[in-house]
Amino acid sequence: PGLAALLADDDDAQARLDDLERSGVFLTDVSDGGWYRYHALFADLLRAGLRSRNPALVPELHHRAALWLLAHGATTEAEFHARLAGDWPLVGRLVCDRWLGAVLDDAELASDPLAGTPPLPVADVPDLSLVAAARACSRGDRDEADLHRARLDELLGPLRRSTEDQPRTVHRRIVNSIASSGAIPKSSSCAWIR
Repeated sequence: PGLAALLADDDDAQARLDDLERSGVFLTDVSDGGWYRYHALFADLLRAGLRSRNPALVPELHHRAALWLLAHGATTEAEFHARLAGDWPLVGRLVCDRWLGAVLDDAELASDPLAGTPPLPVADVPDLSLVAAARACSRGDRDEADLHRARLDELLGPLRRSTEDQPRTVHRRIVNSIASSGAIPKSSSCAWIR
């Protein structure tokens, strides 16, 4: 189903949007593919009404949107909605993928991938801790890098040589590999990267 149908639990949602747009109800088609945008004031009114009537539904709708957008290759938009949903493991995965892609492409991120992320998820989600450790290392901030690396070790627990430990091993080795490639400058301030 389309995003509108998924969010509204209504298979006819797309047809209803088409009808509303033709009727001139504060809705404009922003693409030829059926993407619509409400007038900003009307959208704010709708959001406020939803938050007032059913506040628990708001994060659920953002979560559904994030998963749908991710499945359709819109990772930036998926990350935005995952943040609004408070789905920090998904945010972590998307942030880590974006950060790692930039590092491997030798590109600069347009913004800090952890900007706006509360401290608790950074401390509780391995992908976010990994990015925080690597970002601190790249800035030469040993204390912060060590703090995030220690937390990452706590989150992932002891490593064993088994296939089920591969994801945890990857988390730990990813910064080491990047450091050895020169993408993150090796310095005495990040001596934990070997």
